[in-house]
Amino acid sequence: MSNGTGLRQHPNAPPTVEGRRRMVACVLDRSWTIEATADQFQIDEETVRRWRDRWLADGDNGLQDRSSRPLWSPSSLRVTLLPLKEKDLPHLPPLLGTRTRRPFRAVNMATEALPS
Repeated sequence: MSNGTGLRQHPNAPPTVEGRRRMVACVLDRSWTIEATADQFQIDEETVRRWRDRWLADGDNGLQDRSSRPLWSPSSLRVTLLPLKEKDLPHLPPLLGTRTRRPFRAVNMATEALPS
């Protein structure tokens, strides 16, 4: 299957933006049913509904690819750099900050208590 650029597209690849635009046009302009459109474009009915709804909400911008990366992850850990005192790790050479030349260490804020 060619995608218009001369490159072959994998048969299981998601439709391009132009393909999504045609699919939405079939539903909205030609009054095709969701089921008939899904059969014609060989995709799931829920996918047709999703692209139709995105187009209704955002127009052509809604047909663009979106990142599947979550915006927020509840299990991600926040790591903060805290200044070290010489007594904290006397047996290891200090990691020096690039600007201040003061030692720092990484602290996992979820599991370690802050030094006083």
